[in-house]
Amino acid sequence: MKITGKLGICSGKWFLLLTTFCLLLSVFFIACSKNKEHEHHNAEQTSEKYYCPMHPNYISDKPGDCPICGMKLVKDEKKSVSPESSTKQKEKKIMYKSTMHPNEVSDRPGKDSMGMEMVPFEVEEKPTTAVKGLSTITIPLEKQQLIGVKTAIVKKRDVFKTIKTVGNTAHDPELYFAEQEYITSFKTYQKIKDSSQAEAIKNAKDLMESAKFKLKLLGFNNEQIEELEKRGVPDEGLLITEESENLWVYATIYEYDLKYVKINQEAKITSSSVLNESISGKVITIDPVLNPETRSAKVRILVNDKSLSLKHETFVNVEIKIPLGMVLTLPDTAVMDTGIRQIIFIDKGNGIFEPREIKVSEKINDYYIIKSGVSEGERVVSSANFLIDSESQLKSILQDMSGEQKHSH
Repeated sequence: MKITGKLGICSGKWFLLLTTFCLLLSVFFIACSKNKEHEHHNAEQTSEKYYCPMHPNYISDKPGDCPICGMKLVKDEKKSVSPESSTKQKEKKIMYKSTMHPNEVSDRPGKDSMGMEMVPFEVEEKPTTAVKGLSTITIPLEKQQLIGVKTAIVKKRDVFKTIKTVGNTAHDPELYFAEQEYITSFKTYQKIKDSSQAEAIKNAKDLMESAKFKLKLLGFNNEQIEELEKRGVPDEGLLITEESENLWVYATIYEYDLKYVKINQEAKITSSSVLNESISGKVITIDPVLNPETRSAKVRILVNDKSLSLKHETFVNVEIKIPLGMVLTLPDTAVMDTGIRQIIFIDKGNGIFEPREIKVSEKINDYYIIKSGVSEGERVVSSANFLIDSESQLKSILQDMSGEQKHSH
């Protein structure tokens, strides 16, 4: 009986221990389950972000007030994109263009300048590279209106470069006698080139080549020399004659503009001595040698002044309009040129502005000609970009300080 009693007591203890163990195990599993739910709940909470309307660079995972200005934080309604959905995002953007004027482009549907409905087309969204020291930022519409943000669409334009310079009307006896010398030596060579006098032929040819070289130094090309050969007489407009309607204008073209000026280009001549009237002319010669002191070259423009209104040695204004064709352009106010790089901000929509480094060739009037970095149809910031640049720099600094992590409470 005693042994049986002891066995009963031992069995009771083991039963109690087993029950306690099962209870603890149940509590453990419940705790683990609660912890997972809590972590999932926290993950959902952290996906919600709040930002300050006045300081969009300040972002928090909890509602509250901005520590900078005290304004109430606003919930960011944009949902985070999963890796799966991000890979499925379209790489093309829908734009709209005119059927009558293909260069008239918009990022919104509507009518063109002719009142016709614009048709949609796809634009490749090229991947962009990060710009050092700048970050993509979000600016609410209210703040955009407050700081005066304006945008413009990158498009192709028929661009003309206008060179404006000064000159004077003049006679040029040096050029006249150079023409006369060449015509004389050319005619002499033509007469004896088929004769048997070898020495005379050589001398005549040497004189002709020497006269031709002198004309080239004065800006003549081979085609103009051939025209002079056919004409057979020098231009009397190079001398002071009362009857001649031809007049020469000598214009100064500086080194950086010389690459645009070509022979036979049209020029417009105006002068304060001839009120409300412009006279057309044509570029005839361009000096092949620069003036080392002024870094400029002399361009001769032949003017047909039928009214004989311009006198010799009159100071005139000269305009040469040079077509550069259809080129991709953006407004000069959109480009922030640091001297080392050119930066623009792309309006991606929904208040998102992305910095972009581009390459431009040159500025023509109020536009830059684009070499690379931006595509036709993209919308760029053309006003208030300095304020956007400041916000972008500030965000980049904060990201660097926080190890590329967003600032939170």
